[in-house]
Amino acid sequence: MNWGLLAGWYVTSFTLAFIALTRFSVIVLNWSNLSFWVAAYAMVAIYSVSWAMSVVAQFVFPCCQMVMHPFNYGYGYVEIGNLTNTSNSYFDFPLNNAVSAITLGCYTMIILKLIYMRQRHGSKNGQLKGAKEYT
Repeated sequence: MNWGLLAGWYVTSFTLAFIALTRFSVIVLNWSNLSFWVAAYAMVAIYSVSWAMSVVAQFVFPCCQMVMHPFNYGYGYVEIGNLTNTSNSYFDFPLNNAVSAITLGCYTMIILKLIYMRQRHGSKNGQLKGAKEYT
């Protein structure tokens, strides 16, 4: 049961990065030819990798299985002796950092592109001045 929760967390993390990358590619790079099949194959890959990672983290690594904490509706790792938390070292921490860096970079570039487009197109005609009156 706990591996399912961990797999869901991995799926969510990978999906956040995938959504940020697709938005970046459509808005900043103007790649409008992303098809349904690209998204479908990506989601199959995300689910497969996430399930494999959660099985390895729960059943293969020697330490620290994830358990639910019913009092705070969260989860944590049960540490066994002096063993290092290998699932946190190899999966959780790098995944957290990678997803944070990818989303921060993609959304920063999207915001900069929108600011650039607004300045470029807003100065040519007075549409933005009229739009500001109604906000």
